[in-house]
Amino acid sequence: MTLTIDLSPKKEIRLKKQANALGITSEEYINKLIDLILEASNDDFESWIETLDILSDSEFTAKLKESMKQVETGKITDWEKAKKELGHIAESSSVDYDTLILQQQALRKIWNNPEEDWQEWDEQIKKDSESGKLDSLIDEALDQKKKGKLKDL
Repeated sequence: MTLTIDLSPKKEIRLKKQANALGITSEEYINKLIDLILEASNDDFESWIETLDILSDSEFTAKLKESMKQVETGKITDWEKAKKELGHIAESSSVDYDTLILQQQALRKIWNNPEEDWQEWDEQIKKDSESGKLDSLIDEALDQKKKGKLKDL
């Protein structure tokens, strides 16, 4: 099977550089990527895509690089000390701080640029719908409707 991929000149240059850094041709590099993708589980592949989406955010990537520099230079705060300083804990608290931080980041994003966030949400819903990810939810809703278990809003 022959597959044709149209790459922008910039992407083609990056592809060649990455392949050359490994001492292989661009074609070998692409074949290795395809093998990797085909061997991965759907969950792994989705995780990769999510990671790439996150890392494509230039503002986030810049903050991540800055944080990594701070760690390398020892400019870090102990996690337990940071939690106490933020005033989020009582020693016996069962709060999941990692989840709390993610929720706070999501809220800040919505507050700072709600229109962009809703556009992203709409785009993700459209992609999920087109890919069939929402089919089970639709089937479940239709089944609940048939059983008369849905309430009018």
